[in-house]
Amino acid sequence: MTGNGDGRFTLCYTPTTAVTAKVWAEFQSQAGAMWSVVDGSGRRYATTSYALDAVSGHRSLGDVYANTAQSRAWHAFDTLNKLWWDRGSTTDCWTGNQREGRCTPITVRWYPGSQDGTYWTGSDDSVHLADNDPDSGHTTVHEAGHSLMGKLYAGWWPYVTNCSPHYVDRTSSTTCGWTEGYADAVAFHTFKDTTMTWGNGSSVNLANDRTTRGMDWGDACEARVATALTDLWAQVDGGWTRSNTMMSRERSSTLREYFLTDRPAHGLDSGAKARTILYHHTIQY
Repeated sequence: MTGNGDGRFTLCYTPTTAVTAKVWAEFQSQAGAMWSVVDGSGRRYATTSYALDAVSGHRSLGDVYANTAQSRAWHAFDTLNKLWWDRGSTTDCWTGNQREGRCTPITVRWYPGSQDGTYWTGSDDSVHLADNDPDSGHTTVHEAGHSLMGKLYAGWWPYVTNCSPHYVDRTSSTTCGWTEGYADAVAFHTFKDTTMTWGNGSSVNLANDRTTRGMDWGDACEARVATALTDLWAQVDGGWTRSNTMMSRERSSTLREYFLTDRPAHGLDSGAKARTILYHHTIQY
């Protein structure tokens, strides 16, 4: 219906009379059964075109804008569209272990002035974004990345320790490094960069190697895990679809388990080239 390039849309309607008394279009912040953005009460956002009277034939509805109070909701909605089109799934759902008609959505909860963020809850599979979080695509996709991992693991979640608080460039735990690092990697993969941004406008480039200063070493540091994963997907796996397919069949609690046990069991390389990538990011098994 809409053009990816400029947002143009065409709607077809079969009237029951020669002239339709009133015509307008309403857009809601829901993409089928795949994702939605709702307010604090769980209601979808909506914006409408101007109404046209006595319509017959082709007519233009003009430009349609969301009002200022809704703009961040639609920004988050559009950001998830970027993740959807490169989600690494072999089915029409978010993950390959789900089938059409039984897909589970990603739900983002946001409202103007919200202080309820920034986190994902597995109990209801919801992303909670604070007021300015949607201004950062990386933040939105990072939290959606937790939802993606939860779907790959069919609702199971690792027992994560020492993760509150956690910092992208500091040691936490291997379980925290894995779950947070994967979410970072989802954002890096989606936006094709390694710069993490936040809604307040701050950012940090997390590209790293063994000479990087000011960043902790090893697989308990989420930045190291994230960049190792994105390099494995890009340089060894030919993308992340095979890795996500493997994750939908195996449950890893750490990068070590993912790399040493699960990857070889499903034909993904953990040999010299893959180990060199990890070593480059200060991870050595």
